[in-house]
Amino acid sequence: MGYVKYNEDNVNIVNDRLYDINHSVAEPIRKKQAKLIHCPYCDKAFEQKEVLFSHTRNAHNIKRPIVLINDKVIENGEDLFVSSVISVIIHEYGFDDQIKINDKTIMRVADSFDLVDITDEVAESLSTRQSCSLSIGTFNTTIHYRSLKSINQGNVNLYINKWENDLAEGRSLSIEDINNPNLNYDEHYYLEGVFNYYVACQATGKDKTERYNEANSILKCFIPIDSFGLCIQKVIAFRLNWVHTLRMLCNDYDSNDAFVSVCCFFENSPCVINISSKGDEKKLYIENELQEIFDAIIDFTQVKYPAVKEYLDNHDPSKIMDDNLRDKILLLKSRLLMKEGNMKEAKFIFSQIRNEEFKF
Repeated sequence: MGYVKYNEDNVNIVNDRLYDINHSVAEPIRKKQAKLIHCPYCDKAFEQKEVLFSHTRNAHNIKRPIVLINDKVIENGEDLFVSSVISVIIHEYGFDDQIKINDKTIMRVADSFDLVDITDEVAESLSTRQSCSLSIGTFNTTIHYRSLKSINQGNVNLYINKWENDLAEGRSLSIEDINNPNLNYDEHYYLEGVFNYYVACQATGKDKTERYNEANSILKCFIPIDSFGLCIQKVIAFRLNWVHTLRMLCNDYDSNDAFVSVCCFFENSPCVINISSKGDEKKLYIENELQEIFDAIIDFTQVKYPAVKEYLDNHDPSKIMDDNLRDKILLLKSRLLMKEGNMKEAKFIFSQIRNEEFKF
């Protein structure tokens, strides 16, 4: 297995090497993918709300408005804990039930996709209390305020270090490790997110994606997040090909962060990378195949095309079962063919990519 090395202001995936990145010539992020409406229950995206509405009814048996808080789908009756309110979006899909916050009806203003944004209203409510209720017809949820400040880093590191050692020795992980009365609720919740990430690294099939999604949903509640939690979120975004999410996590092009280089690659924007060493490093466990494709992408941005070709020669996209990995390999292969002047073959390879976020 591979590792992510990071410090307080930098996150790098390495194989005993580190990348210092200068993005002064990088282009701003493109916005085309914002035209698509993503299904909150799977990875499909649609241009028309009517098509998405039909999809959620038929594929997921959803017959009510869908509520997303900080991009997490909220189930009826669920209690949600957040440290800040990033977004509260209601997918109406033609329903017109009253929206109430703390039993107070609020005005509905929907956009052309029947999406209602009540972020400001919920944030205002939580600014004066520790929790607030949200109801839409028969749907109910309670949002509770939480903070990373209540987490003792020494307490959580005891369990993180144990899990890292268990992974290195090939031992199974146990969620029972954190059933300790000395951990407060926030510490337990944070560790639950880390646990799901580690399990995802070892899982296969549908369980792997579900674990990654659960880890991300938990850790994104802690805003601002510590460097370790942020590193996990970036790895997950890279693993699941969430291009826009990865860009948001990287914050800006001036950051000394190798993930920024990956964003530039995804967006086909130029960047200059200088290899240098950094002090005070820590590391995070990561899937080996993820580190390999990451290193290949970094090699491409460093114009190390022979190394990229060697990677591609050993990774036939037609034999890759994981859709996310296959799309990254196809994109890398297409970009290399373009550099070699084989535009016809590059276009054909690019047409096989399934992820819409790569197609802008």
